[in-house]
Amino acid sequence: MMRTTVLVVAALVVLGTGAPAAEPWVQATFGLTTYDLSDVNDDLTDSTRDFGFLHGEDQVIDSSPIIGGAVGLRLGDHWNVGVFFDRLPAGSTFDQVRRVEFDRGLSTDYVDYDVGASALYLTVDRLLGEVRDNPRVVYGVSGGIISASGELQVDILDEFADDPEEQRVGTDWSGTGPYVDAHLKVMVDLGRFFLEPEIAYRYARVDVPDFDETFLLDNDEEPIFDVEKLDYTGMVFRLGVGFKLGRR
Repeated sequence: MMRTTVLVVAALVVLGTGAPAAEPWVQATFGLTTYDLSDVNDDLTDSTRDFGFLHGEDQVIDSSPIIGGAVGLRLGDHWNVGVFFDRLPAGSTFDQVRRVEFDRGLSTDYVDYDVGASALYLTVDRLLGEVRDNPRVVYGVSGGIISASGELQVDILDEFADDPEEQRVGTDWSGTGPYVDAHLKVMVDLGRFFLEPEIAYRYARVDVPDFDETFLLDNDEEPIFDVEKLDYTGMVFRLGVGFKLGRR
């Protein structure tokens, strides 16, 4: 992903050098994103009920803050291109004083589940209205890749062992997939700075090719957790704070 970022940024610099009307900019973004990690949520709910964590309440991972940044070019009066990077946190931790048994002689008081992801994508925007208009409506599309890497960590105590001692065991996984979105923004020009409130709908799905699902089994010898795909499709509500590097 780092190599792709360098190549795309270099291409933007070259494009900006050869286009007199191009204006470079940088931007920081933050907001809220939603997604439907239904498979993960089902595993969390079923497992926490079996564990007895939080009295069996349903556990879900369906939204989080989102942070990121971008670099790009304003091309003429009506076009904008940029390279964006977003971090999508996603996780759930269960930690309680009372130990709960999940298998014969095995108990735990701590489970940590992390399914965070990062997205790198190219955006092409069309600015409506004229340069003198402020604010201006902006619409566009994005395409790129999303990469997910996560882990499951569990503290286990074997009460039947000769020398019982709590051990942390776990497994991890990673995968990549396509990222596509359609978005609508309002650009507010503040001189050298600009603001861009944005709403977008994102399609982003990661297939997980390899995941060790045998390290932690329930009483029926079935995996407690399983990861086959991670679906980060959902809405994005974001504010971008940008700075113009040019002097048009």
